Amino acid sequence: MFLAQQDGQYLTISSKGYLKITKSSEINICGRCNPGIQCIGLNEKTGPLYYLFDIKDNQTIIIILTSGKIL
Repeated sequence: MFLAQQDGQYLTISSKGYLKITKSSEINICGRCNPGIQCIGLNEKTGPLYYLFDIKDNQTIIIILTSGKIL
């Protein structure tokens, strides 16, 4: 279970390597009876959700691929 912060930012990573940073104010609440949230559009191109990170304002994010490339 993941509890969203009111003023947070979230980094979502899909299984096919797509990344997206979303502010909590931009998150759409979706669902029926049991609402959830949608931060990234998942489809065949992006693949399923792999990981979700809570980002603080003062954090620096460095992503290193298995090939050694730094994003």
